[in-house]
Amino acid sequence: MFELVESPISRLREKIDPIQFCMMTTLSADHNLFSRPMTHQAIDEDGTVWFFTADESQVAEHLYHEPSTNISFSSPSDSIYVSMSGSAVLIKNSQKAQQLWNPMVEAWFPLGPNDPHLSLIKFTTYSAEYWDSETNKMLRLFALAKAALTGGHSRPKGEHVKLRF
Repeated sequence: MFELVESPISRLREKIDPIQFCMMTTLSADHNLFSRPMTHQAIDEDGTVWFFTADESQVAEHLYHEPSTNISFSSPSDSIYVSMSGSAVLIKNSQKAQQLWNPMVEAWFPLGPNDPHLSLIKFTTYSAEYWDSETNKMLRLFALAKAALTGGHSRPKGEHVKLRF
């Protein structure tokens, strides 16, 4: 079963902040799904997630045609999995870019926050879902081994939460 929670942005942020990379899935103009790794820069109090990209990138091209997007985070070693559905748009906002700027971004945009091709992706979250196992890795492996040996089932304890925005 899952728990339905109305607005726990802090719980969501707690799950995804330690995870450096996510997979962003967009839809191309010819209706094919494409996923690529992205680094999220921040998540606002309302669930908006920010990314840097170039305005001439494939992801930018996809977002011009179709803003429906999914981002997913995973940390298998911690048994945390997050899926977020929403709408993403490309924006030019030098003040926000400066606010989010960090040395890692400079590797992609050596001209700095005023790079003419630098854009932000503003991902507005409509819904999110996460799975978080309470048990540590050794206990999960033991439960799986026991189930395999006894022919039983392994039901990991943890939480499955759906969030609405």
